[in-house]
Order: sequence, then structure tokens, then C-alpha cells
Amino acid sequence: MSQPDPDPTPQNPYLPPAPQSQPHADTQPLHPFPAAPAPGPAVPGAPWSAPVGGPYAGALSPWGHGAVPWSPPPEHPQATTALVLGVVAVMGFFPTGPFAWVIGGRARRAIDADPARWGGRGLATAGYVLGIVTTVMMALFVGFIALAVALSAGG
Repeated sequence: MSQPDPDPTPQNPYLPPAPQSQPHADTQPLHPFPAAPAPGPAVPGAPWSAPVGGPYAGALSPWGHGAVPWSPPPEHPQATTALVLGVVAVMGFFPTGPFAWVIGGRARRAIDADPARWGGRGLATAGYVLGIVTTVMMALFVGFIALAVALSAGG
């Protein structure tokens, strides 16, 4: 008679064998966070002791230490206006299309001239493109109406 299997759970042949946990004296427990770097010299004239250098140099800190957070420039005030006029034109009120085209172009030129002062180039470009598309659609519509009126009056 054969000996019974000491482990009654069958092993899946496609999976690697389960690891055997054996305590080791030389292992240390895992920590959820890495150790903080040693603080560097204080920044002269700062009201706090901000570390300089180390592996986290230049990292932004929500507590006011480290590098000064960078914020993007504010959006150009006409960028949003151009986008809104372009969307209104696409929704069916075509006469706002040329205004979106002109205002979007002006906003893009102003943003390109001073990108450190103004942001929102994507909004201005979207309004600019929507203005061009709706102006062309409006011109085609007016042309077809004029052609229809000319043909009906002539025949």
C-alpha cells in the first residue's frame, strides 16, 4: 500500500511551486516609505531651514520646504471668448464664426509674443479653427442661397 500524500491540495502544473517561508536572521522588515535624505545646509535668509541638495533636490513640498512651486501663466482673456464664439457658431449661429476667427487669431499672436505672461493657446487655437470652419460654411451657405435665388429669378 502506498503512503498518503502529506499535502492533500493538488498542485497546478502551470504555476510555479509555492515559496517556502523560512525565517532568516539577516532579513530586515520592509518599510512602506524610503528613508528621508540627510538635510543639507540651510538657505541663507530663509525663514525656515530648507534643505539644499540631496536626492530630492528641487522637489516640490506642500509644507513650504524645497523648491518654489511653479504655476502656469494665466489664460489670455480673449482665448476663452474665441472658443465660446466658435462653439456657438458650430451650434448653428454662424455669424459669430468670423468674430471667433479674428479674436482667436489676435489671442494666439499675443500668446506667442509673450508666452511667459499668457497661457491658453489651445483654447485660442480651437476658437480660431472653429471660426475658420464656420465662416467657410457660412460663405458656402450664402453662396448656395444666392445661386438659388438667381436661378429661380432667371427661370
